[in-house]
Amino acid sequence: MTGFLALLLVVFAAATVQRVAGVGFAILVAPSVVLLQGPQAIVLSNLLGALACGVVLVSSWRDVDARRALLLTPAGLLGVLPGVYLSRHLAPGPLQMTIGLLIVIGLASALVSRRLRLSPNTGTTVASGLGSGFMTATAAVGGPALAFYALTTRWEQRPFAATVQVSFLCQASLAVGLKGFAHMPGVVPTLVLAGTVLAGMWLGQRISGRVPVQGARTTAIVVALAGAVATTVKGLLMWVVA
Repeated sequence: MTGFLALLLVVFAAATVQRVAGVGFAILVAPSVVLLQGPQAIVLSNLLGALACGVVLVSSWRDVDARRALLLTPAGLLGVLPGVYLSRHLAPGPLQMTIGLLIVIGLASALVSRRLRLSPNTGTTVASGLGSGFMTATAAVGGPALAFYALTTRWEQRPFAATVQVSFLCQASLAVGLKGFAHMPGVVPTLVLAGTVLAGMWLGQRISGRVPVQGARTTAIVVALAGAVATTVKGLLMWVVA
């Protein structure tokens, strides 16, 4: 019960940050889900992430860059397939360690990407979509790959934030469909978590403009890094003990 209440708080805070800063939900929720419920429960993070993306997309669809979405989305769906395969065939310890490492690497790459410059051509766009889909399926964190792409190609924030919701929504939905609901916490807890996402989004909408966006993003990254490191260490210990 204590673990579930902790998860509710994380989900609420993550949804609020997502609505204020446009990012942050997955990178905050994924490590918490793995730490509290194990690596197989990452499908729960996929489901809640799909809900969060759908809510954001309702109010931002006019800013979607259709050309990039038509490249990112199919590539992301393709990247989900090996991610689902890996998540099914790795033992819990190595899988949890892999999830933590993927989150750490993804966040680190996003942080250093401001120093790099890439061309937004078909190759880089498709590669970013593939990486995002793979990370969504394995770790429920497809954002860092696309954040890296956006920063290195100097993609403007509004179309980026809107377009990636399309990609994330499709990726997470496919991941949930392929993994199934065997590791979900049950209908009532899932509905409570979904309601918590909506409540967090509502609060984020209310305080949007009053909270510094950069501060919200920085806080999300720092907390997510701490959670990812803890996830990695726990997975390593599970692997060694086993």
